[in-house]
Amino acid sequence: MAEKRKARAQSLNDATFDGVSDTGRGRVIASPYYSGVTLRRIAGLTGARATLRCSRRRGKRTEGAPTANADIDAIDTANQAFYGAFEDRDLEAMSELWEHSDRVTCTHPGWSTLRGWGQVAASFFALFQNDQHLQFILTNASAASAGDVAWVSVDENILSDAQPATTVAALNVFTRVPGGPWRLVAHHASPVTADPELGDEE
Repeated sequence: MAEKRKARAQSLNDATFDGVSDTGRGRVIASPYYSGVTLRRIAGLTGARATLRCSRRRGKRTEGAPTANADIDAIDTANQAFYGAFEDRDLEAMSELWEHSDRVTCTHPGWSTLRGWGQVAASFFALFQNDQHLQFILTNASAASAGDVAWVSVDENILSDAQPATTVAALNVFTRVPGGPWRLVAHHASPVTADPELGDEE
C-alpha cells in the first residue's frame, strides 16, 4: 500500500511521498470538505523532500523490548495505513486499524466528536459511499511514543477530483497491548484557514 501511495504522489507535480512532503504557502478559500467547512488552498506542491521529525522516548533498553526506532517505524506505518484506507475507501482495512471499544473518538472537520467504535465505523461507512476520490499528501509530520501510547501530528493536504486542494491539521493517537499492533483510539482533524504570524520570542 505504501508503494502505491508513493507512486500516486510522484505523479503529482513530481512530489515525493515518504510519509511527508513539502507544500508551498496557500491562501484562504471557501471549499467544502466532509460537511462544507472552509479550508486553505495549497498553492502548489514542490519536489523537495521533508523529514519526519520523531520524538523518541529515551530509556534503558531491556532484552527483547522493541527499540524506540522500531516503535516510531511501526507508528508511522500504522499512520500511513490509515490514510491509505481512507484513499481506497476500504472499510475493512479501516476497521482493522482502529481499536473496537467505547473509548475511541473521531472528529472529522466540521463534525461533532463521535464516541465509540459504532459511531466511528458508521461515519467512515457514510464517507466511503461518496465516489469522490481523495488523495492525502502528509506534511509537518511528527511522531512520538511513551510506553504503549503514541501520537502523530500531521497536516493533511487533500487532493480530490472535484475540489481544490485543501489542508487539515490532524492528531492521531494510537495505543497497543504489549507485543500487539498499534491501533487508533483517536483522530481529530481541524481545517487550516490561515497561516499564523508567529514572531520570534526574546
